[in-house]
Amino acid sequence: MRNFLSRHLSATAVGGVGFLFFLSWALSLRYARLEIMSAVLLGGFIGGFTNTIAIRMMFERYWYLPGSGVLLKKRDDIIQSLAGTVETHIINPELLHDKLRTAVEKVDACEIRNAVNAAIDEFRDDVLELVNSDKAHGHVIERLESMSGFWGKILNGTGIIHFDSLAHKILDHLDKQVSTFRLTDSMLEGVMERTGSLEQFVFQPNNPVLIKHYQTEDSLATMLLSRLNVKEIVIDKLSAYPAEQVRDIVQEGIREHLAWLEVFGVILGIAFSAIFIGLSKAAALWG
Repeated sequence: MRNFLSRHLSATAVGGVGFLFFLSWALSLRYARLEIMSAVLLGGFIGGFTNTIAIRMMFERYWYLPGSGVLLKKRDDIIQSLAGTVETHIINPELLHDKLRTAVEKVDACEIRNAVNAAIDEFRDDVLELVNSDKAHGHVIERLESMSGFWGKILNGTGIIHFDSLAHKILDHLDKQVSTFRLTDSMLEGVMERTGSLEQFVFQPNNPVLIKHYQTEDSLATMLLSRLNVKEIVIDKLSAYPAEQVRDIVQEGIREHLAWLEVFGVILGIAFSAIFIGLSKAAALWG
């Protein structure tokens, strides 16, 4: 119902007052007392109709109306403006930082453990497939030969040590470890003793892990959010749309407000016409 009103309210208001004007004008030819009503309705029709034309000129291009189709002609400027608005007022780094902090504060150790274990379960079969592959077996043998040096090769060659058998034992042990591995509370507590709580790890600057691997003293949140260019993302996304689609995106968000502007034009037209006619009548009486 609301969508129907937003699409047809203005047409109903302008068309309705236009019909009433022509009806009252036709009747005023026979009944002179209807002339005032006809004039008032004419003001309402003019107000609503001119508002309708002005709004249509913003969104549609008409060859016979100079300056029409502004939103189609200014596509790139509109995209830049929308992107700037989104970055400044909707999805800015400060807001994302606050939202991230709120989300992190709600996460407890149990949720972290469950999330990590769910991820482990998701990839466990893939890891086991890799561990039990011929490629992994061959790679372990290569590493054993490389690390054992000359005497290792002698021992392997004489049969005292078999790299092939040793590789199988290593991979069988690894298979068992991967098959049964779960993150426990004690493991998680040990990690937190070194890195601090999740909130500290995400928001505290001078994080040893980040300093070691990324050479930055900023917090993890600051590092990630500083690399997020919201404006560029919005521009890249909207730039793929044709001018008509960008126009529709803008129009869809304000369609109902535009409809009420057209209705407001009718109301203002009627009000000012009535005021002007009243003042004219009063001036005539006083004159």
